Amino acid sequence: MIQIRAGMPSASYQQHLKDQNATLLFDLVRRRSPISRAELTKASGLSAATVTVLVDELLQGGWLVELGAVGSTARGRRPINLAVNAARGAVATLEILSDGSILSVYDICLHKLTQTRSRLPASTSAPIIAQLRAQLAALGLAEEQLLGIHILYPGLIDAMTERLSFSAVIRSWQQCCPTILPDSRAAFPDAYVMLSNNAAAVAYSAFLRDTEPPPLPLLVMTVQEGIDAGAVLPGGRSMPLEAGHISIDRNGPVCNCGNRGCLETFCSTTALFARLRAAGIPVGYQDIYGSDPNEAAIAELAVAFTSGDEAVTACLQSYGMDLCCAIVSLVNLLDVRAVRLGGFPYLLGEPFAELLRSILAEKFHILTSTGALNLQLFDCKYEDVRKAAVLQMLEAIFSKH
Repeated sequence: MIQIRAGMPSASYQQHLKDQNATLLFDLVRRRSPISRAELTKASGLSAATVTVLVDELLQGGWLVELGAVGSTARGRRPINLAVNAARGAVATLEILSDGSILSVYDICLHKLTQTRSRLPASTSAPIIAQLRAQLAALGLAEEQLLGIHILYPGLIDAMTERLSFSAVIRSWQQCCPTILPDSRAAFPDAYVMLSNNAAAVAYSAFLRDTEPPPLPLLVMTVQEGIDAGAVLPGGRSMPLEAGHISIDRNGPVCNCGNRGCLETFCSTTALFARLRAAGIPVGYQDIYGSDPNEAAIAELAVAFTSGDEAVTACLQSYGMDLCCAIVSLVNLLDVRAVRLGGFPYLLGEPFAELLRSILAEKFHILTSTGALNLQLFDCKYEDVRKAAVLQMLEAIFSKH
């Protein structure tokens, strides 16, 4: 049950609740279209009066369209189905990477309209803005039809100045244009522009993909050459976490962030395969930071683990202990109820997830009110993350209006 916190103005709370409900109805129509108002009322759990008011506002705002009356009933009016108005506008996502950027444009039904990847560092905003204008022109969209731009950056963001700051993932982060946010706002004044750490979008994508809503707070962590993590809090707000830079050994190796013994130096895929080689286990993994994960090598490791290879199992048990140190720290800090692991753990499969569950149960204490933790693997697909970023943008636009 949502409760009004002390000091929260009633009008502000009511508007926040209204924004959430409008977003809920919009997303239900997007996923289940065609759908009637009566079906929306049942699916959302909102009252018929609330659904009527909010649907009328979404229709007036051009977010939804009526498809006309369908079917027949014994008495009364025939239901009128609703659908999302894909022509309402478009949303762009900009992913800033270690080796360039990816610029994508979606309609509000989450259909990808176009995508361009640049291998050049995003050192200035001018080429990115020019590329987005070219994409809109090629799609036949006026710049006024660009509803929003969601910029995803794998690093720290100065909340006061809204400028890009340090990134352990992008070694040449100083070359990234720090003013991409204000520059984009100036170039597209009709669009809502927001800047997020990409870990928050990853967390939100995992939250959306669960068949049944997971218990919140939810911790989402992806382990690759770097380690990204984010949390989804009650209410659906997502936040990034610098989990890869939790120090688990003050005498450990120096991390790219400048500190010693960070989780990333022990539990990234490159660090794990370095462990395997040190243990005399032959592997073909290329441990170049920033390279694509060598899925063939990980597949071989998974086979060896599931077949009971003692050396591989011992290595993964040691690795799992280090990974669980960070997981438990975040779980106990944020009162986390569920964990979703992607990237390398997902490629190792369910036997590795079971190993982590046993380590957590036998070696650590979960200090939450329930003492329970739901840990599952998830397939972190970049396309799902981009779509989650579009949905976050739409939620921000609904809140703005």
